[in-house]
Amino acid sequence: MGLAFGLPLLLKFGSPELQERFVPDLLSGKKRICIAITEPSAGSDVANIATTAIRSEDGKHYIINGNKKWYSIKGFSPFTYTFIDDNHQDHERTLV
Repeated sequence: MGLAFGLPLLLKFGSPELQERFVPDLLSGKKRICIAITEPSAGSDVANIATTAIRSEDGKHYIINGNKKWYSIKGFSPFTYTFIDDNHQDHERTLV
């Protein structure tokens, strides 16, 4: 599951630094990545997610606020990626 759902987004939207940090262990099978999309009020409808992210004042971090209901393969994965609404702050898809 980690290769099917997590890796393609990392390859398409991840910075070179993120790719260098995570891709080798994912491709070798040493580690897995899980996804967190489902929310209590939206289910897995990503168009209606309520979890938000706001960039910190120094611009170095995101402050994420919200709830996710289920995580795929979380028990086997040290990494998680999730869908959030950044209120169009970045005006493009961003992987952080």
